[in-house]
Amino acid sequence: MAKRERRVLIAGGGIGGLAAAIALGRGGIETSVLERSSFTEETGAGIQLGPNATRALATLGILEAIEPFAFMPEAICIHDGISGRRLQSVPLGKSAEERYGAPYLTLHRADLHAGLRTVTQGLAAVELRPNFAVTAIETRGDEVVAKDAAGSEAKGGSLIGADGLWSTVRSLVAPEASLRFTGATAWRALVPRKGLPSPFDAPVVGLWLGPRAHLVHYPVRGGDDLNVVAVAEGGVGSQG
Repeated sequence: MAKRERRVLIAGGGIGGLAAAIALGRGGIETSVLERSSFTEETGAGIQLGPNATRALATLGILEAIEPFAFMPEAICIHDGISGRRLQSVPLGKSAEERYGAPYLTLHRADLHAGLRTVTQGLAAVELRPNFAVTAIETRGDEVVAKDAAGSEAKGGSLIGADGLWSTVRSLVAPEASLRFTGATAWRALVPRKGLPSPFDAPVVGLWLGPRAHLVHYPVRGGDDLNVVAVAEGGVGSQG
């Protein structure tokens, strides 16, 4: 197969796009990551990575790059959100790592993204093309061609759409597809952990259950910050 035919275009240089590029690159497949931004720091808040995820990251050679910024919680503590009573505690930490063969980690999305960028920059098979926002796709024989608004082109044998919730690739390839509201809205915040009262200062994942809502919190940034996520039924501005 010709080199150009084997090249895979990936629209989107976020977590999914970079992870796909690393997986393909380590398999000897050349990729071009087309990212609308200049690969600046990923926004967002925290993310939890179970042993299945960290095992996959280790296989791809990514885990080592993010471990300095990650946090290993000691447990998942589940509470009644009304009374505050602890309902259950699920051990994590080293015991979970020994049981599942990989750690359970929490970290900031930006730290995961930075680790992915670091790994891609060390792979000769991965080309990063910043400031390339895909606006059109066409096929020419056995090639797929992605274009941006300035008329620049990227050519390959296939195209992966990893350009997020409001995917341009999806709208071009499957215009009939539509987004569906899940019925819930999440509010996220980052709070410095220093000086937080108990139990929010604990080195755990906290889960507080309430009617039609729940709250989750866990340390990120190596334990410096607390990621807080409140999820409630309804859209922004709805009552309940």
